[in-house]
Amino acid sequence: MAGKEWLDYFSRTTSSRNARCAVLVDGDNVPPRLTGALVRYASSLGRVTSIEVFANFASSHAAGWSAQMKEHGVIGFQHYRTSNGKNAADTSLIVRAMDLIHTERPDHYVLISSDSDFSALAHRIRRSGATVHGVGHASAAASLRASCSSFLTFDELSSLILSTGAAAGTDVWKRPPSDAEDRVLNALVRLGAARQWVDISKLGQELREASPTFDPRFYGSRSLRELCDAIDSVEVDREEANPKVRIALPSRNGSVPDQTTKS
Repeated sequence: MAGKEWLDYFSRTTSSRNARCAVLVDGDNVPPRLTGALVRYASSLGRVTSIEVFANFASSHAAGWSAQMKEHGVIGFQHYRTSNGKNAADTSLIVRAMDLIHTERPDHYVLISSDSDFSALAHRIRRSGATVHGVGHASAAASLRASCSSFLTFDELSSLILSTGAAAGTDVWKRPPSDAEDRVLNALVRLGAARQWVDISKLGQELREASPTFDPRFYGSRSLRELCDAIDSVEVDREEANPKVRIALPSRNGSVPDQTTKS
């Protein structure tokens, strides 16, 4: 993911009330029991404008969607399988996504599927300037994972809980920020941030390149800046709207030259 994309992603995360989110579900391949978690996850990204499920609801695999659609206000689109090997629901989901790109233009799309056929769609949505958050099985195709801006497995989604007393729409994950310390420090070392300040957007890009599923919300943080603030070994310069970060060294007495010029 390019640096600007990361900057857009984190700024949207911290101002989620102004962002809009559309949820598109491949209902033939998604457990209906996860609907509540999907709704909470999408709400953490922005104002959810629609949650739409595309499936053959007459099949046994999709039978559980009826109750979930009533409880969570999900819109269902029925598509019968007309022939073996053809899935009209997949085609309809793609058409709907293209319609949203040219009309409502959401800031975020949550694409729930494990099908590699949606890889091209994820790329197309990202080219429109929006962020694609994929959710699927742990066995989801690598091409789909790489095509999305972020990707969560169903198990990771299920671990999502709402913090008691937290602001509405804020999702908190079970891991403490300290669990991300080694990963963040390794990324900062690769960026040369022991010697100089680096843009936090560059840190985000480096983390994502090393681990496509990295998400600061796994560590109880709503943004990468909040995560860095919670890690003692990372310094955050708050003078600018787009903060800089570097490794917090015990002493900067010349053993590691301090380049105060910010990149």
